[in-house]
Amino acid sequence: MAKTTETTPNEKISKAVNLVNEARAQKVDAVRENLRENIDTGRKRVEDFADQTRSQYYETREMTEKTLKDNPFLAVFTASILGLLLGFLFGRKK
Repeated sequence: MAKTTETTPNEKISKAVNLVNEARAQKVDAVRENLRENIDTGRKRVEDFADQTRSQYYETREMTEKTLKDNPFLAVFTASILGLLLGFLFGRKK
């Protein structure tokens, strides 16, 4: 006679719990990997933006310095006009 192995309800529950835990672990691993990829992508974008901003800042600074050296009177005139305008706009009124 062939021997049949019957599983008890507790064994079935234990197998089901193990399957659920394995599936959960796989899902958690997939979510973690996806999160790491998103963080890496975000970090790269922030670094690229910082590099672009830094580059634009230095270009603007150099251009401003060159303009001020080439036209110092224009710079003084512009600052004077701005000072007068701000003084009229925000000055005390009697």
